[in-house]
Amino acid sequence: MPTIADTKGNSWKLLAGPTTNAVRKTEWYSVITRGGLLTIRIMFDKNTNSRAAVVAVFTGTSSSPLDANPADRTGSTSPFDATSSGTLAEANEVVTGGFALEGSTDDTIATSTENGVVLAASNSIVRVSSASGSGGGDSAATMVVTGALTTEVGDLIVLVGADQIGTGSFTITDSLGNTVNPLNGATNAVRMTAAYIVVAPGKSGSTTYTGTFSSSSKYRALLAVQYRGLTITPLDVNPAISNTSGSTPVSPSSGTLAQQKELVVGLFAEKGNDSWNAKSNMQKLDQVLSGGDMTTGVGAVIGTQMVRSTTAFTESIACGTPFLGVSGIASFKGVPSVESIAAMTYRIVNSTAAVAPQITDTANRAGVMGTSTFKSASAQ
Repeated sequence: MPTIADTKGNSWKLLAGPTTNAVRKTEWYSVITRGGLLTIRIMFDKNTNSRAAVVAVFTGTSSSPLDANPADRTGSTSPFDATSSGTLAEANEVVTGGFALEGSTDDTIATSTENGVVLAASNSIVRVSSASGSGGGDSAATMVVTGALTTEVGDLIVLVGADQIGTGSFTITDSLGNTVNPLNGATNAVRMTAAYIVVAPGKSGSTTYTGTFSSSSKYRALLAVQYRGLTITPLDVNPAISNTSGSTPVSPSSGTLAQQKELVVGLFAEKGNDSWNAKSNMQKLDQVLSGGDMTTGVGAVIGTQMVRSTTAFTESIACGTPFLGVSGIASFKGVPSVESIAAMTYRIVNSTAAVAPQITDTANRAGVMGTSTFKSASAQ
């Protein structure tokens, strides 16, 4: 069974369940006695199964707030109706519905009879970590080495190297001997060398990545980003590189993707030594700067999107200073898997009449539905 804790050490109590119907719903509540900025962690047994969680905060409840918490219901068709609360103890309560739904997250929760819905969908594609190496100034060298990533078999590593040599060779290797597959690169005041690795059996664990030049370079950077949940032959698209010259470089279009669930990465190498921010719908931006100044340094950037559509995508980044550079894009196919949706509805009522929370989905799927009510003199 999952367990829950927060960074302030508050006490959490289990509500009805856990209940399983292809997907498991586990629900807790806490009366917060140690406030402030909280991080809540839900721990599972280690596995590759999908998981999702939501949390909602209500103020104005009593110190012993729980009223009704009947047994969960299960179902497999929309609309999904939670168990009736039965008659409430007080006329002024907050009623929550807890829902765990199995299946594709390509469709959406359409409507709810409640005042509000909070939901989160799992995604089997995850960004795990990143590592980088850089050098600049008077420290000319023929090599740049990243920090270590702890890899597992099947992990995808995407790499971008940036340098100001622009001639000769620049090769990328990994310390455990995995195959390095080149992606499209180009030179426009800065050279971008991009590649990807799929971690092979017998070649996982603590790994560093090395970029080796055929001649020494003062300004150099190498960035590696680690992902999980991709197919063993993941590359889908990698169109030609574009030259950039402004403060908001945009990647080429990916074109139509082969499948809905993919990882789309924006690949950027920019001349100059200023930090970059995600401008488009990236979920994460990783970057490394070489050092130097606005005219001599280089930067390598990787932007991450986990997408659920075959529609063409682009990515863009932004900086306060315009720089010359190059941009690219690549997409990688996600492993087909069963995903999960966690959803919570809430309604603040002003009578003791029974309530049964409901959500309507655009697809039928297996699910677990539960109801909890909490007493309040003035729920907010």
